[in-house]
Amino acid sequence: MTLAHNRIEVMHGVNLDQLGRRDPAVYGTLTLTELERRVEQRAEALGLRTTFFHSNHEGEFVERLHALREEVDAILLNPGAWTQLTRGRSTTPWRSPRCRPSRSTCPTCRRVSRGGGRR
Repeated sequence: MTLAHNRIEVMHGVNLDQLGRRDPAVYGTLTLTELERRVEQRAEALGLRTTFFHSNHEGEFVERLHALREEVDAILLNPGAWTQLTRGRSTTPWRSPRCRPSRSTCPTCRRVSRGGGRR
């Protein structure tokens, strides 16, 4: 697949600015700046141009996402803790819309079903 301009925006979400500072034993020592430098070097080797965006604020992230329509050819989402925060807003375990409570494990997300209907 050949992109017209080979422009890619890498969008980083919640807490990724804490890379390299937050519990290195768990998260490692690589900083967000170092990660971006590695991505940029790899992208250049592939003939791609990269830009980067980070926000801990969902609204700001979405506004940037909407603004990119004519600016880039592809977007790489690195959501960070949003994958955890979204789940935390519910008192019931997260299930894929395709989870079937009659099965012991969801075929889509591989989570163990705990009964109940579709969500």
